[in-house]
Amino acid sequence: ERDSRKYVYGYVIDITDQKNMEVALLNAKQKAEAANIAKSHFLANMSHEIRNPLGGITGFLQVLMQMPAQPEQKEIYSLMYSSGKNLMKIINDILDFSKIEAGKMELITSDFNPKILISDLVKQYSYQNRKPELEIRSNISSNLPDVVRGDQLRLKQILINLVQNAIKFTDTGVIEVGAELYTITETDARIL
Repeated sequence: ERDSRKYVYGYVIDITDQKNMEVALLNAKQKAEAANIAKSHFLANMSHEIRNPLGGITGFLQVLMQMPAQPEQKEIYSLMYSSGKNLMKIINDILDFSKIEAGKMELITSDFNPKILISDLVKQYSYQNRKPELEIRSNISSNLPDVVRGDQLRLKQILINLVQNAIKFTDTGVIEVGAELYTITETDARIL
């Protein structure tokens, strides 16, 4: 004869520790996100506070560089000015990272000449180059538009980062910043 009774098998697990851990992880995540937001706001505020006096220092150094001085003094002024500009770049990068993290990065668009932007940048680094075996040059296509609309400050920051890294890791040879027209329409130009 068959047994007509029904049986249910099961087991019980105490998940109190698991649930407590999930709550602790959620709390830790929320605290980390709040700390990250506070850090971003702090960096953005401090960057602004540091940039103002540093801008004054580099401005006064520019004035000193125009005044009569001994060659050694002029070289010291030039090195101080260059160091100040590098520090300003670092501070601007910190400010940009803070803005990105805080979701406040905005592009500032204006009309500018890409040929002039690139050639001025290359001239600046060619002049500052201290490696005699290294040539820094530009190769700008003649068919590049004379005026484009975009964020020239961000573009310049990108090019500065690329050129500085190239200089840092290149002792001999050529560093070339090239620009050529890729496509163009009535409203857009794509430049390589």
